This record gives sequence, structure tokens and C-alpha cells, in this order.
Amino acid sequence: MGLLVNRVLSCRDSSLLEPQPEAIARASYIPGSRKRKRNSLEELATSSNVHGPQNQGMYPHQVLNYIYWKRVKISSNDAYQNLLLDGHDSDIKIRALGRTWCLHKVFLCQSGYFANILKGTWRESHHGVINLIIKNEDIDTRSLHFVFAALYTDADLSITPLEVPQVLAAACLLRVDRVIQQCEGIMKETINRNTVCSYYLAAETYRLKAVKMRCFEWLLCNLMVHPSVALYKEVDMKLMYLLALSSDLLVMQKEIDVYTTLKIWMFLYLNPCWNGTMKQLLQHANNWLSTHMAYVDNISFLESEEGLIFQPVFKKLRFQHIICDLTSTTILE
Repeated sequence: MGLLVNRVLSCRDSSLLEPQPEAIARASYIPGSRKRKRNSLEELATSSNVHGPQNQGMYPHQVLNYIYWKRVKISSNDAYQNLLLDGHDSDIKIRALGRTWCLHKVFLCQSGYFANILKGTWRESHHGVINLIIKNEDIDTRSLHFVFAALYTDADLSITPLEVPQVLAAACLLRVDRVIQQCEGIMKETINRNTVCSYYLAAETYRLKAVKMRCFEWLLCNLMVHPSVALYKEVDMKLMYLLALSSDLLVMQKEIDVYTTLKIWMFLYLNPCWNGTMKQLLQHANNWLSTHMAYVDNISFLESEEGLIFQPVFKKLRFQHIICDLTSTTILE
């Protein structure tokens, strides 16, 4: 619980000073900082509810000073159950995505986003309700609740790998560094064919360079060695272009295998609802391509209107390594 109290108390000076934007999310307690007078604390102590009507005009640092002076000790479980879930003594409401959370300013100030609001620089800080307009489709009520819950406990809350991108999006919006670091750690340890593409996109969006690099390296080593229908469906155009461009792409046999991979990837890109095995995939891709070729005259599919967008990716093939093999040239379409 000591860590939780330290994090809460670290917000004391953030409401007294005007920090730089990059420092808002990392406010810390400074020894020797100005303290409240004893008589003010005694007046606060006479109230059994620091968030009652008589104290509605209090600033966040006054509440924090009251907590510090009284040396209130609550366990993480108590804070999570009584304060977050039950909303006891709530002094602020957060409304977002059709849901309302009854929360507490002393915990919310650990978020860089809310710390800025609670300084009083925004009009919303003078009301008991903050309305969040969230346009990011990756953020849902579950991921928002996870980030709010993290503010009320010392421990890292449980999260599944598939939930990480959504939680990361919410944590980046609210600027909660501890949750961002937790997501980054989980992503680094759980890269596989089910998570690699969503992790790569999230890492690129929220500038987690180390995670993005690990995901790309995983794809270079596994895209062709461990093919998967589900994996190929998730690789977008830009990512496949970068993979085909890289000289580090692991190819087990010949360059024609890269061509085959691109062909079945293109088929899945244009037919995302197709389901089947990898063994069936190549046959379906060939049949689909043959059907399309029957409707065009003397041009390849990549020259057709539908195929033009794939030209940049196929241009990254090392055709000099394909045409030198007679068997490979018969496969080209």
C-alpha cells in the first residue's frame, strides 16, 4: 500500500505549480515544499467526509494534505472495492462511451490527462462531471475501466495478451505511464502469430519502438516458415511491403516461394471471409486468379484495376532469382 500512497501524495505539488506538459504525468513530491497551516488541517479534520458539501470548494492538494496529516491507511483491496467499484466518497464523475464512473480526484491526479484538468486550467475542472469524447475505436469501456482501476491499486492488474492493444490505447489517452509500461512488457513477452500484427500496429501508433522492432523481426523469421491463414489475413499492405522489401526475410527454399506467399496473401486480402486450411488456400488462390484472368485480355492481374494496388509489393520480388529457374518461371502468372 505504501506505493499507492506515495503515488497519490506525489500529486500534491502538481496543483500548486504550473509544470511543463511533459512533466505533468510524472509529478513528484519535493521535500521542503510549502505545507498547509495547522489550523487549516484541524478544520478539515472536524469533517468526517472530506468530500462532503462543506468541502466542495477544496482543491486537490488540500484533500491530499488532509489525507497525509491524518495518515489514513487503506489497503489496495479496500481502495479498489469501496472507492472504485462502490464509489464511496466520490467527488468527481467521469462519463465516457455511455458509462459513468464515480471516482476520486486524489487518485485521478496520477493520470497526466486528469492532472491537467484538475489544476483548474480547463472549465470542466469547476464541475463535478468530466465528459470524455473518445473517437479512438480501439478504446472501449473495459479498457477504460482497467486504467481507472490501476490508479486505485499498487499491483499490476491481470490482462490477457489480446486485450493489451485496447488497454494501451486507453492508457496513452489518459497518460498513465505505469499501465503503458505494463502493456509494453506484456507485448514483448507474448509475441506470436495471434498477436504480432495487432501488437505491431499498436506499437506503431503509440510509438513503442522496441515492441515494433521485435514484432517485425518475428515476422521476418516466421511469416514463411510458419504460415497461417489467420496471420496472413492480418498483415496489411504497408507491412507486407516492408517485409517483401527486407533482405532479412527468411526464405526456406527459393524466391518463388516469396511470390507464392504474396499471391495467397493477395487472395486473402481481397477475400477476407474465406476460411480453410493452408493446404486448400493455394488451390483456391490459383483458381480465383485463373477466373479473373479469363475476363481480361492480354494483361496480367496486377495490371488490372483491381490489382494495381498490389504492384508496389510484387515489385520487391527478386525476379532475377526466379527467371533463372525454368520450373519457377512456369509458375508465374
